[in-house]
Amino acid sequence: MKLRLPVQHLAAAVAHTVRAVSTRPVTPVMAGILLTTAADGLHLAASDYEVYATYRVSAEIADEGRMLVPGRLLNDICGRLPRGADVDLDADDARLTISCRGSRFSVPLLPVDEYPALPGLPPAVATVGGEDWAEAVAQVVPAASTDDSLPVMTAVRVVLADSGLMMMATDRYRIAHRRLTVQPAPAPAAKGTKKKATAEGADPLDVLIPGKVFGELARAYDADRPLTLHSSGELWGWSSCDSTFLTRLISGKFPGNIGMLPEVTGTITAPAAEFLAAVQRVALVATANTPVRLILGERGVLRIEAGSGDDARGSDLIEVNPTGGIGADYLIAFNPAYLADGIKATAASEVILHVGDPLKPAMLTARTGAGDEDVEAQPYRYVIMPVRLNS
Repeated sequence: MKLRLPVQHLAAAVAHTVRAVSTRPVTPVMAGILLTTAADGLHLAASDYEVYATYRVSAEIADEGRMLVPGRLLNDICGRLPRGADVDLDADDARLTISCRGSRFSVPLLPVDEYPALPGLPPAVATVGGEDWAEAVAQVVPAASTDDSLPVMTAVRVVLADSGLMMMATDRYRIAHRRLTVQPAPAPAAKGTKKKATAEGADPLDVLIPGKVFGELARAYDADRPLTLHSSGELWGWSSCDSTFLTRLISGKFPGNIGMLPEVTGTITAPAAEFLAAVQRVALVATANTPVRLILGERGVLRIEAGSGDDARGSDLIEVNPTGGIGADYLIAFNPAYLADGIKATAASEVILHVGDPLKPAMLTARTGAGDEDVEAQPYRYVIMPVRLNS
């Protein structure tokens, strides 16, 4: 096997594919990236049995073949090669030689015949703008639980019906909910017909995707490009131009009531950057499991404070716009990290904190202008449980 291609192209392909290589492979061959030549270029593939990644890159192929290269070592080498140059890959049955300008590496190969067959790409179900998708994933993933003892809670639930896609995640202390408009993929043509039906009106797709993998999906592609979403009975993933990323789904039943809206009696609208900065500053004195307290003062001033007694204490003031049935001295407390995550996730210049009983869930949404009072119409909602304060 012998070929040549630009360093930056190979580095991008390896960096994408190595995401599916486990840091602790169950068998030695699963530490490898499979490189295979074809008429349309060089194909890379990797898997840890739970996630699967592929990438195709154009190359000048002198001799065809396939080889299994230690993935993380290959990624490290490619990351250090000089950009703007071509790299030569020359392999025999035992070793791969990598040459680029004055750099030269000789890497032992893994037994390619022992590498398992990887699944094919499931059917397409929808397409979506890459930038919109990246924003939506970043908004939802932080709310997924990291406690592996409850696998269902570590998932992001994705429901696709007609042209609407909904994502939800929760760790029981906060809930992230995002709606997104997508373009449904055409349904397969029925036998005996030439015309393809659309997916409009089809049964909704409802799957549980591992949250940690979902975050990788947002970082593993160029957000300027559209994505095609794919799903089957066991796999879910996406493709974009010459790359794919797949994951096995989580089985189980997601909590059925997390789409419910909390009861609110008023709102506090605040500039997002100032609100976030104040929470993060005050949180410096909030020790483990210590909340930050939000206290509404007169003339639209919100005091954010933490700490008490002989402990370190801190406070900050920001100007806000309160509405509804909340008045001066209204007090509610939150986990500072959860509150900061929600403010950041709105990705807005102003946020609206919807509040009611200080012991019942509150909600953050972006201030978009007209229609802010219609919470159900908001594309992103972040529900957060308050912290009960000791009397």
